[in-house]
Amino acid sequence: MKSKSEVSSLFQQFHKMIATQYQSNIQVIRTDNGGEFINHSLKHYLNSHGIVHQTTCPYTPQQNGVVERKNRHLLEVVRASLFEANIPTSTGEKLSLLEPTSSTVYLLVLCNFKLLLRFFIALSMLLPCQIYLLKFLDV
Repeated sequence: MKSKSEVSSLFQQFHKMIATQYQSNIQVIRTDNGGEFINHSLKHYLNSHGIVHQTTCPYTPQQNGVVERKNRHLLEVVRASLFEANIPTSTGEKLSLLEPTSSTVYLLVLCNFKLLLRFFIALSMLLPCQIYLLKFLDV
């Protein structure tokens, strides 16, 4: 994306890709009140496809809290990885963080997947009465 004016056409392409690849519909989109999301063409497209457009309240960064924390955590992991690999991050040249960031996201998703997999394997080894007890205790 080279300019914010491309958001409408890029969203339309994304919506078509989701519908084609995953046979799923987007029901709600939540954005900030940025001008790139509040325009006539995007509003018309969302209304014609039955997509609800929710906007956050202005000047309330609390609504972005989870996303901001995830982004900050991701960039901290990227910087720590680059530091550990002795790759300078503050050189005269602008270092592209695209590849290290995508690799870090892949590793974080893989770690979470393995953690979930271990949980389900451990859960499958429980006796039915133990599983019932976990449900009863709301664990």
